[in-house]
Amino acid sequence: MNSGAIKNNKARYGAAVYLSDGSFTMNGGEISGNTNVNGSSISRSGTFEWNGGTISNNTNGTAEGGSVFASGINYGGAKSKNDAS
Repeated sequence: MNSGAIKNNKARYGAAVYLSDGSFTMNGGEISGNTNVNGSSISRSGTFEWNGGTISNNTNGTAEGGSVFASGINYGGAKSKNDAS
């Protein structure tokens, strides 16, 4: 993901991005306003490479993962106001 937005989605797991042993690279853009019943906005097995962009205002129904839950995570960019119950 180099630009654009993934916003206002609802799902049981991975409302914004659901990885299944794959990879997701975010160089820019926005992931916000996503609501998850269980887990995180970016969820499951795989690798998340975060070089830039914003992840904010996402809500999660469990305490597991916050806004990002993946087996391999490399952080950069800005993350704010992501709630885990």
